[in-house]
Amino acid sequence: MIKATAISDAGNKYTVNEDTYGWNMRSGLFFVADGMGGHAAGEIASGIVRETLLQEGLTQRLSDRVRSAHSAILDAVAADSALAGMGSTVVALQVNSAHYELVWVGDSRAYVWRSGELTRLSRDHSLVQALIDSGEISADQAQSHPQKNVVTQTLGVYEPKPDRADAALQHKDWFLLCSDGLTDELTDDQIADILSRSSSIEIAKDALLTAAKAGTCRDNVTIMMLRYSRYGNGTVIGVGILLFAAAVGSWALFG
Repeated sequence: MIKATAISDAGNKYTVNEDTYGWNMRSGLFFVADGMGGHAAGEIASGIVRETLLQEGLTQRLSDRVRSAHSAILDAVAADSALAGMGSTVVALQVNSAHYELVWVGDSRAYVWRSGELTRLSRDHSLVQALIDSGEISADQAQSHPQKNVVTQTLGVYEPKPDRADAALQHKDWFLLCSDGLTDELTDDQIADILSRSSSIEIAKDALLTAAKAGTCRDNVTIMMLRYSRYGNGTVIGVGILLFAAAVGSWALFG
């Protein structure tokens, strides 16, 4: 049984939200996408990712679905040059029986909260992550680095190489999928502290957003929380959406 709850917020600076998220309970698919490109193109790019991943009857592997989303963005740009330069990150989780598969491109992240410990499952495709890997800066320095929002892989730009991970699920696992609007504001330790004080994924989701918005929150924030249980007679879904701008036609959030 999977229980899911999500919320997306424009943040403290912008009136347009270029993030999106979605799920398909029948296939066990959950994802968050963060669009970029400006001039109303970011939400178009993330919307294309959503629509591609949610296509019914799509039998591709998750990594191939993500590549299909990349191709769909390229097709949209080819059809309308005004959309040139748009792109999107994505982090997608596929639950199959008692296992999960994770695929990502960019700096949207996935975490698992298990037995009181937070583990980051994804590794950012970003400039600061490359600097951390090379030993040039520390993880603490990365949090305030002036180029921390520079991504090195994006759907719709060049030829991204999705990363992949898979593992067994454990009873009472919590998963966090989020855009970088959350992790720009909160460190992993701060996220872990909030989760440790949350009695449910719904409470955790709301507390994470409140903490993010207490800072500068200069980016859109999307938070999806999942809870896995071996037991139960069904699936419960909770969705929260906060919009500070008029709805954008190409960006449709749903619960």
